[in-house]
Amino acid sequence: MEVVADVPGVGQNLQDHLGVYGLTWTIPNTASLASLFDTSALDDYVMYKEGPYSAPMGDYGSAWVKVMGGGDPQYPDIQLYLSPTSFHGDHGLFIPYIYGMDQMKYLSYYSQIFGQTGFTLMVSLLRPKSRGTITLKSSNPKDKPVIDPKFLSDKEDLLTLAKGVRFALQLGETSALKSQGATFYNKAVPGCESVAHRNKYFICYVQHMASSYWHPAGTCKMGPTTDPLAVVDDRLRVYRVSGLRVVDTSIMPVIVSGSTNIPTIMIAEKATDLIKSDWDVEIDV
Repeated sequence: MEVVADVPGVGQNLQDHLGVYGLTWTIPNTASLASLFDTSALDDYVMYKEGPYSAPMGDYGSAWVKVMGGGDPQYPDIQLYLSPTSFHGDHGLFIPYIYGMDQMKYLSYYSQIFGQTGFTLMVSLLRPKSRGTITLKSSNPKDKPVIDPKFLSDKEDLLTLAKGVRFALQLGETSALKSQGATFYNKAVPGCESVAHRNKYFICYVQHMASSYWHPAGTCKMGPTTDPLAVVDDRLRVYRVSGLRVVDTSIMPVIVSGSTNIPTIMIAEKATDLIKSDWDVEIDV
């Protein structure tokens, strides 16, 4: 494989919003993921625009909170997602595969509440300090790259998520949720039984139940020429390569503190303006 340009920052600085899944509450008289497989639910939506198909199935609500001390108190480090599709809701058909959880561990943990409706609070790390890499496996372009996110390699990430889990549990104990009959499923996660009633349990919980939020960013970071890991300049042009730009979340030096969808659209819209400007095309405002 011929090297066109040696840009050492490519594939470095990988960041992601690591999420902690599985914090589940049972609650009576609500819809669940399993209800989507009921044909009557489809009829309700087609005929009356009612039922579980009429609601967003991802997140019902989000909250940005700061759980670690120090710094600006208005600068959140955790995002909470309230998901109506509880983690136990599909009886293990899809969820353990989606989140990379061992199916046998999933079944041993959640089988006691199969058939019960509920919700899940998910905890996302907004400002990860851990940095991973994406590298080539070999000189064969058909080989998949080696992706090493190095999740939790920085201890502060682990502590922040553990505090985020504590905060989520406190939220689940509020009168607003208790009045609806919400009951936390407090069975110890397999592998953490020995510390189930100690502070270390939350650390263990994060280590067993954390997974990617699918927001990879940073591997072609924008920066000045003095930064050895910079890949693109302030016009998204790749250093030492002519006619090549990068237009996605990989150009972020530091990942945004929220979903990457809208920021990616913004980056793309800005890129169109930059390209038009380079070609002296009038930009509509």
